[in-house]
Amino acid sequence: MRWEQVETARLAAKITRQKKKIKVGVVGIRVLRPFPFDQLAKTLKHVKAIGTLDRSSPNGTVGMLHNEIAGVVIENEKVPVMKNYIYGLGGRDMTVVHLQEIFRELSKSAKAGRRIGPIQRFVNLRGPELTFLK
Repeated sequence: MRWEQVETARLAAKITRQKKKIKVGVVGIRVLRPFPFDQLAKTLKHVKAIGTLDRSSPNGTVGMLHNEIAGVVIENEKVPVMKNYIYGLGGRDMTVVHLQEIFRELSKSAKAGRRIGPIQRFVNLRGPELTFLK
């Protein structure tokens, strides 16, 4: 995510915590290499669900950030539920409303203790719901 989008996500998380009473947070990653493995492992240690936001879906699979984060949390005692959200395709915006919907989906998955719906979802695309992975 570009840094201004991280700020939008933080605003959406704040609104969601206040109005919907859902425990959510945002982690902004500034660099991918070297990947902040230890810092993220510590930060995500007690998280029940993680939504990774990628700007691409290489060859129809999950994004790079999703794979990296999965590598971090696989060592946890209880592996959190993970979903990958592909956003920004065609220059489309990621809005507070989109992020709140993502937070609600992740909250449902966390409460269920399993992923609800497909592992990957495209955000803010025109036309029918699109996913390559179930």
